[in-house]
Amino acid sequence: SSEFAPEFGDYEVVIRMPRGYTVVATGRLQNPESVLSPIQLKRWKKISADSTIFIISQQEANASVEKDTISWHFKAQNVRDFAFAASNQYIWEARHTLIPGNSSPTLLQAFYIAGVAPLWQHLAVATAEYTLHAYSRHTFPFPYPTMSVTYGGVFGMEYPMIVFCGRQKIENGSYTEAARQSFISLVIHEVGHNFFPMVVNSDERRWMWLDEGLNTYLENLTKAFFEPMLRENEEEAEYRRVRDYLASGYSQPILGHPHTIREVGANAYLKVAIGLEILRNDILTPSQMDTAFQRYACTWAFKHPEPWDFFRMISNSVSQELGWFWRGWFLEALPISISIDTVVQEKIEVEKKWKETLLTEEKLALQHYLRKLAQDTVERSFFISRYPALKDKYVEKNLEVYRSRLRAHKEEFTRAREAYEKYLQSYEDLYEVRVRFRNQGMIWPLRVRLTYANGARSVWYFPAEVWAKEPRVLVKVFYTRGPVKQVEIDPGKVSLNSETRKNVYTLSGGD
Repeated sequence: SSEFAPEFGDYEVVIRMPRGYTVVATGRLQNPESVLSPIQLKRWKKISADSTIFIISQQEANASVEKDTISWHFKAQNVRDFAFAASNQYIWEARHTLIPGNSSPTLLQAFYIAGVAPLWQHLAVATAEYTLHAYSRHTFPFPYPTMSVTYGGVFGMEYPMIVFCGRQKIENGSYTEAARQSFISLVIHEVGHNFFPMVVNSDERRWMWLDEGLNTYLENLTKAFFEPMLRENEEEAEYRRVRDYLASGYSQPILGHPHTIREVGANAYLKVAIGLEILRNDILTPSQMDTAFQRYACTWAFKHPEPWDFFRMISNSVSQELGWFWRGWFLEALPISISIDTVVQEKIEVEKKWKETLLTEEKLALQHYLRKLAQDTVERSFFISRYPALKDKYVEKNLEVYRSRLRAHKEEFTRAREAYEKYLQSYEDLYEVRVRFRNQGMIWPLRVRLTYANGARSVWYFPAEVWAKEPRVLVKVFYTRGPVKQVEIDPGKVSLNSETRKNVYTLSGGD
């Protein structure tokens, strides 16, 4: 199940084919004057960043194959491998894009057949363009002069400067929403592999996750801003798959050898990607993680990192002890299993000065809940909005779904803010809520949501270090100004906590 891990080298390759075939390969074409027809050469010279141009249109595909041969000449520098494809049926699209940090534009190309043209046309090139820009922001400017997305016999496979995508189902000239979103995800993933492992050259024969997992992590970040609902339509299912995988009793450490991993998709791809996503959003901050990840990528570009290099680079960049995370998420195979044993609530009396001090943490937790809701009310700018030609009925539908969800988030935030203000005005007592938690899985941060009698909520975040002295049992004391009616563990969008029976505790008399 593992792939290849060759060294870097320079390639100069001449491929002789019957006239009528179009050849695409790793590297830059050196002799367009010798292999293209006069009209194709004229179009080739007009390639720009302003719009996509067809070197070979759909009407011109299916060229006749001649008896004589011509030689296609390609050069590629500092690449791990060389690959090519040839067909007399290719439609050929091209455009330039200038990636910030590069002095010259990158040539983007798509080669596909008429049978998948309804899906591929313009979308393949645009997806590749956005991927190169998005990945370059998170790592380093894409270092090669060209990128080709090519229709081939395999579902998806990557090589330097060329990726193969295939097996799309097109019936009667139309495609399903699932086929479109799968295709976009496939192109992003395969083009993304040109960063991991084609430049950051990890050894997939030993550490599959170090390129597949990191690439899937960036793929998910990229999809979130490509078009509406692209990431949302798959996010919940992926989180549930990882949660169920961890709780199954058959999960394996991520650092296991690729040949021993039973569920590669859940292990080397999704668990890594979702773990790093949680690290970015909940354990660190996005800016911390983005800076650390970019530092890792830049440091190990055109080198051969191992897992310990990744762990050290991220930890050192954020100046934070993350050994518990690397050990629990990557080296072990325990589930996340935190439950509530008991909750005791009582009204207490203290001096006013101590009361204000004790309630400081609650006010921060109330505001933290509002900030989390406010994040969901910020409207995103999608790449596809800049290209009307890429919009189809599915994009228009999902744009309306996204806007509807955005309105719902804004309404939820308004209600939560009103409940928060009412809560502060209506209650001025002091309650002590003692909660006993039990952990039967890996060490994990503890996030707790309290719901009050009037509907207001607060979210309390405790780092993984709270389990340092006693990793199995933890007692936390919450001081609140009003009575609590419900205590919940990890109330995120999709919880990874496998202990679902005891992660909500409802108090009698909470109102």
